[in-house]
Amino acid sequence: MELGINLKWKSNLTFTANVDGHEVIVDSQKEDELSNGPSPKKLLMVSLAGCTAMDVVSILNKMRVNFTNFSVNVIAQVADDHPKKYQNILLEYILDTSPDNLEKVQKAIELSKDRYCGIWNTLAPSLPILYKVTLI
Repeated sequence: MELGINLKWKSNLTFTANVDGHEVIVDSQKEDELSNGPSPKKLLMVSLAGCTAMDVVSILNKMRVNFTNFSVNVIAQVADDHPKKYQNILLEYILDTSPDNLEKVQKAIELSKDRYCGIWNTLAPSLPILYKVTLI
């Protein structure tokens, strides 16, 4: 399978891409300027969170785990020097479910990490990605 997109320059450091019929704007914000869209680095965090969140929700539904208010926080440490790459990432899965479901939630996350999330598996060989679960 082959995937592809086209990123088109608009002005300054603003680019657009058509992704599955949706226009995605990518930009870089200077301290005193308004941004037209998120940065590529933050979009990578969104991609990781979205990939694993979809896996986990799908797996929990198959396990018949009742939950509400599911979200994922992504906290990344970025190097101070160029290329200012990610040094590590922490994923915090937050969901409203019974504490009795904690083991199933952890199993769903492990399946996402080890088997299903292509973004996680692309990044993980060179980047430590940790996770924690917060039940509310």
